[in-house]
Amino acid sequence: MVVDPVPRWLVDDITPEAIAMRLAEHGSIGAVSAEPGLFAILAGRYSNGAANVETVLKATSGDSISVDRMGRDPIHVDSPALSISMCIQPGRLTELGGPGKVFRGSGLLARLLYVLPEARVGTRSIWPKPVPADVAQAWTEHLGKLLAADIPAPAVITVDHVALARLDEFRAALEPRLHPNHGALAGIADWGSKLPGTVVRIAAALTLLADPYRTSIDEATMTDAIRLGEAYTSHAQAAFATIHAADDNLANARGVLDWLRKNGEATFSLRDVYRALRGRAWIEKADDLRPVLGVLVDNGHIRNLIEDRSTEPGRPSERYELHPAHLEDAS
Repeated sequence: MVVDPVPRWLVDDITPEAIAMRLAEHGSIGAVSAEPGLFAILAGRYSNGAANVETVLKATSGDSISVDRMGRDPIHVDSPALSISMCIQPGRLTELGGPGKVFRGSGLLARLLYVLPEARVGTRSIWPKPVPADVAQAWTEHLGKLLAADIPAPAVITVDHVALARLDEFRAALEPRLHPNHGALAGIADWGSKLPGTVVRIAAALTLLADPYRTSIDEATMTDAIRLGEAYTSHAQAAFATIHAADDNLANARGVLDWLRKNGEATFSLRDVYRALRGRAWIEKADDLRPVLGVLVDNGHIRNLIEDRSTEPGRPSERYELHPAHLEDAS
């Protein structure tokens, strides 16, 4: 006789190895917490500082997991489903930039959606407004129907041709924004590259939440999912800027960008910036500006200009072009 394990839906303080075990038992699990402790564990809290993110990467993407360790029974999960939802104080977002930037380099941060609400300290009401009754009731009803639905596993949901055309339009408009030289989202291209897939997941969730037995995503639902994806994009830009805010070059780059916007010139040289800002404490020579301008290039705010200056006397100064959006904002 095989006794099924007691159902589990949520976990909190858990290691990657234990995540694999829970997924093998239940197929899907949610890591939900008011604190970002899971990220500290992934960064190596219990493994002498050695980051271990592979299991989470596979589990959040639905890739099969196989774990074979000496002295332990093998673990295999064909279709894992791990959801992560955590409240992180803005001041602790910078911790996600380490260790050794492995979270960013591995693609873990690109798999997450971010929401940075406006700080309301100083304007909060003593008696906060409750969630409207109709909203709470609708959420309870929809979620209850979804949990009670008898849906075969794995369920198959398709995208109708009109919704697919809408998705293709979104993908076509998104791609230029990811361009490494002049794309507005170049600084979060890793996150943006996964956005179309994320939008489809959102559309699938909205479809099933409305009707657990629906098997196709329609145009209206895809449009709603794209709107949510665009909203998440602005939050992702703010989140990644905060995550890497501890980088001195990033902080200095913000100051240079502010000056460029106020200066209002479409093109400029390294020498122009040096002459204008050399009184700042971190600028001793023009070379100090190169890594800072590199940050602005990497994030799509400026781009290098290649010019033929062989006929000019003296050493030429590197020239750059400011993204047109900053000139529009300045005007």
